[in-house]
Amino acid sequence: HENWQDITFLAQCALDEPRTVLLLLCRANTTLWIDKFKIEEVDEKPQPQPPPLLGNLFHNSGFELGMEGWMKRGVVEVDTSVSHSGKASARMGPKGHLCTPWYPVGIGQVYTLSGWFRAEGGAAEPGISVSDWCHKEGGKTHRQVRLKLKPGIWQRLTMQWTVPFPSGISSETTRFYVNIYGRPPEGTTIWVDDLMFSYGPVTDYQPRRPSELAISSDAPYSAYTVKEPVTLQLKASGAVKTRTVQLVRLDEYDQVAGQTQVTLTDAETVVKLGTLPPGFWRFVTRSGLKADAVAEGELLVSVGPVMPDVPLEKWLVGSHIPSSERAVAACYKLGMRWNRLHDTGKEAKWSVVEPKQGEWNFRDDTITAKLVPGGALLANLDDLPAWVFGKKTRRSARIMSHPTGDTTHWENYIRQMVGHWKGQIHHWEVMNEPNLSRAKALPGFTPGSFYAHMLKAAHRAIKAADPNATVVGIGGCQVLGRSKWLEEIFAAGGLEACDAVAYHGYGTASWSTTTTPERLIERVGEWRALMRKYGRELPIWDTETGIQLAGSSRKFHIPGDTPPDIGAHLMPKAIATARAAGTQRLFFYSA
Repeated sequence: HENWQDITFLAQCALDEPRTVLLLLCRANTTLWIDKFKIEEVDEKPQPQPPPLLGNLFHNSGFELGMEGWMKRGVVEVDTSVSHSGKASARMGPKGHLCTPWYPVGIGQVYTLSGWFRAEGGAAEPGISVSDWCHKEGGKTHRQVRLKLKPGIWQRLTMQWTVPFPSGISSETTRFYVNIYGRPPEGTTIWVDDLMFSYGPVTDYQPRRPSELAISSDAPYSAYTVKEPVTLQLKASGAVKTRTVQLVRLDEYDQVAGQTQVTLTDAETVVKLGTLPPGFWRFVTRSGLKADAVAEGELLVSVGPVMPDVPLEKWLVGSHIPSSERAVAACYKLGMRWNRLHDTGKEAKWSVVEPKQGEWNFRDDTITAKLVPGGALLANLDDLPAWVFGKKTRRSARIMSHPTGDTTHWENYIRQMVGHWKGQIHHWEVMNEPNLSRAKALPGFTPGSFYAHMLKAAHRAIKAADPNATVVGIGGCQVLGRSKWLEEIFAAGGLEACDAVAYHGYGTASWSTTTTPERLIERVGEWRALMRKYGRELPIWDTETGIQLAGSSRKFHIPGDTPPDIGAHLMPKAIATARAAGTQRLFFYSA
């Protein structure tokens, strides 16, 4: 805040090397001045840091406020008929998995994680783990314990864990998140309740605060258009249930844009606000209670314009949208009309469609859920099933690792799948980033010519099953590299085996990155020139681009490289850059 501060950091080198690099990162939209900088070696070792927060770190640890503060996968629902205490618990079915936001902890300190579990229908073995793994950054699961449950009784799982000193990183605190694994066997249900994550030894269960508030909305992911009235729900636990609270609407600069007085007459109150102007609104509660007595509610609401009625083939923007009708509805409302089936939807991967030779697994329910009127799917063809390798391995791999280059089974898988979804999926992309494969080229091939070989086989199979289908080639290789690889594909006839080509344009939204907008336009132009050299210029798509955003919530921390306000400026820049380069499709990664 425009004042000089004397700051001392103590850290251990990540490796025992004679040469060490010190990297200072300024992760904020500001300017940082550094003066009188000094580095010296000392015998002192890092000491444990005091815990930044005391008590139970988990919000809504007893599920009294629904799923507030929890992310879920698989079958997980709030159950108000069964509980260890209070009025609710979380019921976990097949592949049930809960995950928390990131919580701050003191380095070198001992923490206790615990939860109460119950099983019905059979024995089960739920677990708790603590992790700092993050996409792109890496990390790992640091501790995991499981508990064998006896049916019909509540049992407490407890785990103690010492926060590690981060090698090569200097910080007074660090953040971790917690996974709760249910994943009961078929016919068994697990309930979990009264979860705790606290500094020190195990204690009796206590919630985060004596009173907690939550705000939710009736719209998918709280996404509205300017023509839709906004309706919010307020839930409360503890003494705050019978209080009058202020529901405050803040803009992106945290300025008050409106407020409504709400009397909570029971545990849930509906507030109808009518239509709102376009913007990204933060709703918060102000109960008047002290900070140590209440966890206030927060909800982020986006209000956008109604998308224009433009034919799909002229629509630029899409995303990678998971198998959720709510996610599909929210993304479509915000203009994401194309959906790429890759790692947020693996329905078209060979290892999923044909896990065993001749056994077909078509996930029609999730394909139907992802289809909306006026939208379309781009399915990615990749992932060798383990049976292709014979008895030597059980793992799947990328298509570029094919052991023989025989395309018989590859073409059969594609024909079967394209024929099955002929009326629903009309766009097919052959592999994902095949230029990054580390597989050695088979005899008689270069990496590029082998890709062309597999691409031509895929093209034959797709067109045989659906002559009007669109085949997207190149698999989204990085536009800045491997031009030799591209030329090998084109020289081997790859351009004749596709209707469009795709790159992945990460970084093109900002001049501060290596891949600048000007550089992208130049490189896409080089692609066009190379295609003309081989006699066929095709449309160019960007099937993966994006900005790694930090979470917008002030209540629940989600890490990321880019603050949300900067991301809001970068996203239209990415779209404008793609337009300027003549890109016909742009898929953000990920929704």
